[in-house]
Amino acid sequence: MGYRIDFGAPLEDEARRIAAELLEEAAELLEKQPNGVHEAIHDARKNIKRIRALYRLIASEIGEFQAAENDRLRVIARALSHLRDSAVLVETTDYLEKETNAQQAKAIIHRLGRAMKKRRDQIAAEGDELAMALAAAVSGLQEALAAVDYLDLPKLRKQTTRCIVSGWRKTGKKALKALSTCQDADDEIPFHDLRKRAQDRYMQATLLHSLWPSGMHSLQCQAKALVDILGREHDLAVLNEQVLGDKDRNAADHAQLLRAIAAEREKLQASARELATEVFNDKPKRDAGIIELLIGHKS
Repeated sequence: MGYRIDFGAPLEDEARRIAAELLEEAAELLEKQPNGVHEAIHDARKNIKRIRALYRLIASEIGEFQAAENDRLRVIARALSHLRDSAVLVETTDYLEKETNAQQAKAIIHRLGRAMKKRRDQIAAEGDELAMALAAAVSGLQEALAAVDYLDLPKLRKQTTRCIVSGWRKTGKKALKALSTCQDADDEIPFHDLRKRAQDRYMQATLLHSLWPSGMHSLQCQAKALVDILGREHDLAVLNEQVLGDKDRNAADHAQLLRAIAAEREKLQASARELATEVFNDKPKRDAGIIELLIGHKS
């Protein structure tokens, strides 16, 4: 079944299976790096996000376990994100260069991209430090894998249904709160929160795909599009911080870079608000009620 809950099996067994598969794969990716170190880090972090989304979905029945494992996985993901950021900045400057119309700005962004590539390659060349960071991440993932055995869910279908419904509703409520804040706020926090909830909705819809394949697939597609937009906006925020911290660039180039980043972020934020309204347009309570009925039909 992969990253999908089989409702013909006990939820505890399914949650353990999914988490264990993802943790084992993440550790193996970091150790073997089949497509290079940057792709290994990227894919391992995606697995960590999937596990955290799973644990959030069933959090009402695994409160202490979810809190502890969420903290553990967050620390691992953050440590890996520092290694991944150098590659993301290269991808983001390439994207910004393509999206910017002004030729002068394109030339400045192109020079920035060359500097980002040099920085990325220098980090990758620091073998000992990189190896230590990856080894620490693998060790943390192995500890998380051992903890999976202690994941304890109730056996009664009514209780497990209630915990899934609760998790789905909570994601929706948090998303609507973040979306409401995004309408008026200029700071990055509401968009960061909305991105997290969009990721949860995409992954949780994937987990529940077998309940309602057509409906969940449609929601997956919408949520994934929203995740991509907000992910790009976040990457531009990271690039913005990098540019702000660079004191060696002349003032005119510096200002032009910041204007180009701000203009693209504004476009992405507007698109995100519009799409998020579609993704989270159903009231969380009604959404959850449909899921409860669908799980009942699977019993």
